[in-house]
Amino acid sequence: MAQKRSKVRKVAAVSSNAAATTIDGESGSSAPPDRATWSGWVEMESEPAFFNVMLKEMGVRGVKVQEVYDLGEEFLAMLPQPVHALIFLFRFRETENPQVPADGCPKHVWFANQTPDFACATFALLNIVNNIPDLELGDELRQFKVSTQDMDPLSRGDAVDGFDFVRRIHNSFARDNDILETDIHLRDKASKLKKRQALAKARETRELKKVGKTEPATPQKRKSESEEPPTRSTRRRKIQSPGDVDRSLIPAKEGANATGRTAKRGITKSGTTAKKTLPTKKAKKSPKEESRNGGSNAEFETPSTARVTDEAQTNGLRRSERAPKSRKDIATAAAAAEAAADEGFHFCAYMPINGHVWKLDGLDRYPQDMGSFSEDDGGNWMHVAQPTLMGRMAQYEASEIQFNIMAIVHDTLSTDRVALLQNVKTLRTVDAKLSGLCEDRHTMEGAETKKDVVTESASELNVAAADIESAQVPAEMAARIKKKDDLLELIELRQGVIAQQVALRAMLRDALEANKEDDRKARHRRHDYAKFIDSWLGALAEQELLTDLIDA
Repeated sequence: MAQKRSKVRKVAAVSSNAAATTIDGESGSSAPPDRATWSGWVEMESEPAFFNVMLKEMGVRGVKVQEVYDLGEEFLAMLPQPVHALIFLFRFRETENPQVPADGCPKHVWFANQTPDFACATFALLNIVNNIPDLELGDELRQFKVSTQDMDPLSRGDAVDGFDFVRRIHNSFARDNDILETDIHLRDKASKLKKRQALAKARETRELKKVGKTEPATPQKRKSESEEPPTRSTRRRKIQSPGDVDRSLIPAKEGANATGRTAKRGITKSGTTAKKTLPTKKAKKSPKEESRNGGSNAEFETPSTARVTDEAQTNGLRRSERAPKSRKDIATAAAAAEAAADEGFHFCAYMPINGHVWKLDGLDRYPQDMGSFSEDDGGNWMHVAQPTLMGRMAQYEASEIQFNIMAIVHDTLSTDRVALLQNVKTLRTVDAKLSGLCEDRHTMEGAETKKDVVTESASELNVAAADIESAQVPAEMAARIKKKDDLLELIELRQGVIAQQVALRAMLRDALEANKEDDRKARHRRHDYAKFIDSWLGALAEQELLTDLIDA
């Protein structure tokens, strides 16, 4: 896919460390805050390796994240089964208005609203793993799931925001510059909201003055936190910030004017406004014009009826008779441009739960039921999710091609390892019976052991001797070995076990290599190369070599 960065642009409270950053020469330190105590979240790249490392460090076992390059039936069939969920990355737009179910969040669906900015990746993962039956969770996640089971989605979102264990894992992929940019972004958002709040208050005051009031009306008491639906700018309510402003007082379009206000104001050359009610000396009329106007001898006229004089031009009145552009249109265009600049990428999840496909988007108030699936369509939930995702991508087809889909699938690493341990234990059981029948069985054709056959511990495959001893021979195979008393039949059975081991070793080796590759990518992403680059450039500058390299 094209771009692989996720951003959720929502109005948010500034973290306590944002004041330490500097913009436009403001006082403060530009050093990044301490990650261990920083309360923010950074955006995550849509990289399966990073998601796999996050799941592993959270203690989740048995699932992994894999890229989906095609939604066709053939490609989906090639994914490791079962496919537990899909993660969809798309460009989020504020114009999307999801349908809100009347019955809220079902009890059997664990769902959390995304309350902090830039945390959509972790919220998508948590909304998935907490809904997979019998999945092995770590101690921290298991206790967290139990403690939040009876909460509403908004309270769960606040609980995730305060879950330091998960946030530290999420932010471990952030560079120092990412943390600084996040704080700057949050502070800018808060500053813009303060300006909108002041504008709304001024507008309300002007409206009240029109009806003869001098004091603004007492605002209505805000609803309780449980009664307020989360908006696209929802933040934790306990933090006093510009995000706590009553949004009913904030205009839908920034800079929109009160009704009838523009009729009394004109637009100057510099873009500022000037009252039109100030009188100016009229230009001399012709006798024909005076007779047409009833012979008026008034000394002054308003600019709306007078010709534009040199004095009027000096005062900045418009020369053109074309109607001035509405300030409302200007504000609308500015708001649209700001919204387009703030559009970012967002993760949401689709997964089957109790025979229904659910859309789990942390920015929605509740999870959305996308439809049911049954045995009539093969019991494949992809038949519901596939057209839904293709329809969503088709909506942006004309202007947007940057999508990414990842699948939460069964991790074969654990099952392949168990299968290999059982195979080795079976092979040793067969060899033990062969040795009982013939002491020189190693010299017999077909009973020899090749070098690559695993019969003992193998560190490269993560197989220990203790693991082999604790493994169990499958019941069916144990019964077959017990019945075999013929030497040749046992040798033939042994050859079949060795042939199976070849495939098992290859699958386990591939899974281990993929796991190592994920760790390698995460290690490079987490490493701070900036310090090395700064030191290297500094050394070149000290040797007076940097200028020559730049000019070369």
